[in-house]
Amino acid sequence: CSFFPIHDLKIDLLKKMGSNGSGVKIAILDSGISAESKAFTKNGTNIVNWQNFTAEGNLNIQKTEILQNGLLKGKYGTIKIGKILSDDGNYYVGALEEAKLKDNPYLEFVDFNNDGDSTDRFDVVILKKKSAYVAYFDTNDDSNIEDESAVKDYNDSFELLKVGNRKFPLIINKENGSLLSAHIGFDSIGHGTGIATIIAGKDPLGIGIDGIAPEAQLLAIKIYSSKTSIDII
Repeated sequence: CSFFPIHDLKIDLLKKMGSNGSGVKIAILDSGISAESKAFTKNGTNIVNWQNFTAEGNLNIQKTEILQNGLLKGKYGTIKIGKILSDDGNYYVGALEEAKLKDNPYLEFVDFNNDGDSTDRFDVVILKKKSAYVAYFDTNDDSNIEDESAVKDYNDSFELLKVGNRKFPLIINKENGSLLSAHIGFDSIGHGTGIATIIAGKDPLGIGIDGIAPEAQLLAIKIYSSKTSIDII
């Protein structure tokens, strides 16, 4: 890693000119960006799109069928959906498993809900409501989504999925109205978040110092996972 004085990069000149990145979009091709960071959530979010091109965070969704008594056939058993019904009759299930991530020594965290262990499995059900796909994430790991709230695709709503005291973007990829895949967006090693903070963070340290272009809009493009720098699919 190389460091250069601010004046050599003309950053101080940009600041004097009043340039703050307004109207500019910057793609960060890295390990992702932590969308819950205070550096990007001051007065709304400046992360306007989140995409994951690695296997990390992939919910591995598959189409399933509704059983009887308000039950859905999940990947690892039944999931209670009660009166939560799909508008088009189609249901998709997937899961995020902490245990599948914990063998990686480079991963900064695997305890998604901060409950003190890394053995939780969170089922997810995706279905259509009012012509848009929404997800129900089993945040308390009880195979029941009746007590969960619908979460929209982050790229359509900027909504964040709350798991314990953490928040994550949920990305629902679709094409021509068909569901393709779903992911939880997180920065597994912190590098992408660090770079994005330098570029467009808004007073990340709480001492009145912004990034180079704090009004720029960011595109979080995750191409690196914590396992390897070439884990691209």
